[in-house]
Amino acid sequence: MIDYVFNPRIYAENSGTLVYFHAPKCASRTILAWLTLSEYPKLLQEQPALFDPFCLGDYPQFSRIIPEIPLCEVKERKAFCIVRDPVERFISAYSDRVLRYKREEFTAFPEISSLINNLDKLESFPVLAHHLRPMRSFYGDDLDRYHRVFSFNDLGSVKRYLEQSLSATLPELKLQSCERLEKPVLSSNETSFLRDFYAEDYRIYANFLT
Repeated sequence: MIDYVFNPRIYAENSGTLVYFHAPKCASRTILAWLTLSEYPKLLQEQPALFDPFCLGDYPQFSRIIPEIPLCEVKERKAFCIVRDPVERFISAYSDRVLRYKREEFTAFPEISSLINNLDKLESFPVLAHHLRPMRSFYGDDLDRYHRVFSFNDLGSVKRYLEQSLSATLPELKLQSCERLEKPVLSSNETSFLRDFYAEDYRIYANFLT
């Protein structure tokens, strides 16, 4: 199963204004791309492949420019994060890490139902397990630490927030897309199971999931 441990991944843009608390499948690649472009606006024209929405793999080019910092270094910087409906996030993680990559996880969990029924086997697949950790393990239970909490369904507000905070003009982006895949459909029982599984995420972030 997936244990809850608060272990945030935090990225700090170099002006010292904002810090971004990252969680997988919550538009993280898009947010890091925007933060990168706020500092290097010509990068989109110079290296367009970095911004291919269907590109496989991690995003080291962005994270080298926007460094990770420990929680103790957040201090007075304005923190923000993006929350997503946990069941939708689970489906997206499965679609991305299993159906899109088609690695060993695909052999183990060829259907989303096989993953839901075998969550106790996730310790053998740490990358997939990382993507399925509850949001509270990335963001914690205390929302008072955040200057803004955004809904995944309103990334336009995130873009405007970054533009205003960083005095930047940013392009429309949607990276790490699974739009070319036919996403799996859950049964009502599977949906109920996952809603129970992520019950604390639903409770903590309820006001931001619309």
